[in-house]
Amino acid sequence: MIGTMLRWFATAIVLWTLSTSAAESKLAAGYAKQLAQLQAQLESAPTNPLVLFQLADLCHDKGVEDDREAVKLAEQYLLRLMELEPTNAMARVLYGSTLTMKGRDAFWPPTQISLVKSGIKEMDAAVKMDTN
Repeated sequence: MIGTMLRWFATAIVLWTLSTSAAESKLAAGYAKQLAQLQAQLESAPTNPLVLFQLADLCHDKGVEDDREAVKLAEQYLLRLMELEPTNAMARVLYGSTLTMKGRDAFWPPTQISLVKSGIKEMDAAVKMDTN
């Protein structure tokens, strides 16, 4: 009886692991496809704020899943966008959030704290900017 239950439990774990891996692979492929499409759009219109924001948002969301490279890309796109539109509060709040993720990913505790504080400061500034 216990042996049967253990085999059933082990089988359930294996099946769950396989389905989770397949779902993660599908999500990663979806991200890569969207990223490539948006980057192609940006190539033809390098100063398009909507495309820059969509790229930053996509990379930010992927960064939330602990993807360090996506966090770096999000930062690059947001800096370009804020250069074009310095009063874009949504871009600034997303940039602040991106800085906090960089803090999460940093190795040294002082760097982590500094990045998180900078991120919070950016988000606070974005809120003030949007309410003025």
